Amino acid sequence: MTTSVKPIPEGYHTVSPNLVIKNAAAAIEFYKKAFGAKERGRMAGPDGRIMHAELQISDSVVMICDEMLEYGTRSPQTLGGTPVSLFLYVPDVDASFQQAISA
Repeated sequence: MTTSVKPIPEGYHTVSPNLVIKNAAAAIEFYKKAFGAKERGRMAGPDGRIMHAELQISDSVVMICDEMLEYGTRSPQTLGGTPVSLFLYVPDVDASFQQAISA
């Protein structure tokens, strides 16, 4: 008997970004205020840094973790920039922009 396994978990898309951030907890709070993100969960390491967190923004999941140089995860601040851009599609760009500025 063969068991069928879903290759893409329920609620995820084929590509799901993971952001490495200095002070991931503060970033999560900002994304909640700026983009209406809902926190799906977070796992902290023994030192309190966020090892893995997931946010739901509309129909997309964004994963976030703290910078951990000892594991090779570096934030844009440490790298001096980033080659990555994320596009957020919204029904009212002016309202969304104002919400992000307010946050």
